[in-house]
Amino acid sequence: MNDSFLSLKLSEASGLYEDALQEYWDTVSPGAVFELSNGRKCTILAPGIRNHGKGPDFTDAVIKIGDSERRGDVELHRKTSDWHAHGHSKDPAYGNVILHAVDLDDTMPGNVAFLPDVPVLCLPDPAQHTPKGKRAYCARWFASLSDQEIQHFFADAGIQRLREKADAILVDMIRHGADAAFRTKFMDLTGVPDAREAFRELENRIQRYDEETFSQFPEAILWGESGLLPDPASSELDLDALEIVRSLWNDFWMIRPDYIPEKIAFPVSSRPQNSPERRLALISGFFNMHYPDVMDKIVDAFLQGINMPGDEWADPIYEMFQLEDAFWCRHSSFRSEPWQKNCALIGKSRSRLLLTDLIMPALHAYFRLTKNKKYVPTVEKFYCKIPANATNRILKIMTTYCCGGREDVAVSAAEQQGLIHIYQSFCSPLAFQCRKCPLRHSLEIIS
Repeated sequence: MNDSFLSLKLSEASGLYEDALQEYWDTVSPGAVFELSNGRKCTILAPGIRNHGKGPDFTDAVIKIGDSERRGDVELHRKTSDWHAHGHSKDPAYGNVILHAVDLDDTMPGNVAFLPDVPVLCLPDPAQHTPKGKRAYCARWFASLSDQEIQHFFADAGIQRLREKADAILVDMIRHGADAAFRTKFMDLTGVPDAREAFRELENRIQRYDEETFSQFPEAILWGESGLLPDPASSELDLDALEIVRSLWNDFWMIRPDYIPEKIAFPVSSRPQNSPERRLALISGFFNMHYPDVMDKIVDAFLQGINMPGDEWADPIYEMFQLEDAFWCRHSSFRSEPWQKNCALIGKSRSRLLLTDLIMPALHAYFRLTKNKKYVPTVEKFYCKIPANATNRILKIMTTYCCGGREDVAVSAAEQQGLIHIYQSFCSPLAFQCRKCPLRHSLEIIS
């Protein structure tokens, strides 16, 4: 057996072992008391939320040692020294770990310098533990309701989240104007999940231009300020790309600042269809077609749609984002080879997410801003008709801990938003400490 194969098998075994430790920790009940390696007692007020992605194994945990209550992350290992062996000592993602739970504490003078200054807790053998499952208090209450009652409850919470989003957008509309507020939020959401900071930086740069200038040259400003526009004199571009680049540079050169902006650090997407250039092409194309008066055009599309049958009510809004761009429907960048088939700049699922997170809250805010409050109930009514979006980390957590693992419990976007609202308003701030939750006490009164 060669060393690489042996190392692979040992790595697999270590991973399976740590999975068992995580399964055990996921069933630890609030109030459980453990002994630390230094002999002190540690009370687990909340074991945290299991993290299936990169970073610490559990987040939002709360522990108490003596009179000190701490909140943060929990990392589990087979041995204490695995912290350094796994590279955590140089990874800032582990900077908020408050408890290092291990099966074997092998701390010694030779490795203590590489270990974090956090308490070490020795776990019982996970093989001797029979998982009982972990559920929030709400799960028992939801289990007593019919599917229709649960969905109404979540939809009501979703409407509350819609109103809070609309309130925030309304403040920006009053401060900066309706179209500028919409633009800021649109760019922010276009950056989700990996390029948000980059698109926020781009929006900050755009604010140096007055509204009239941006309205005349949205594409040139966006591409020029992003730093993603190639130099036509030095880049190897095909004729189609070169024509676009020259046109953008000619416009940007007339209105640019006295310096050439530095390139923004856009992260490289693993999917070419989701490249920063294609996202920017969507934004610039949309604003080139609809800016200014973008909110008035969205209002017209919404009012046109509510008279259409069934699910077709949102089609006029979706059509605003379906940009027919011959170049960007077949390229991931100015230098890339063309694809065999066209790929739309924005798909139906992404359009539906924009409808949920931006369009409907913006309409809610704009109708109040323009003294058309009579349409606000209509916005809320049609908001509840948006089909469910793709699930995410928060929805998986909530369906696991509060809904008995039923991912089909939320059948609309409003119901999904309700689950997210409950998580952000109650579960996350309290780290799932149900005994402290005001929602739990309200449910007890209702019951």
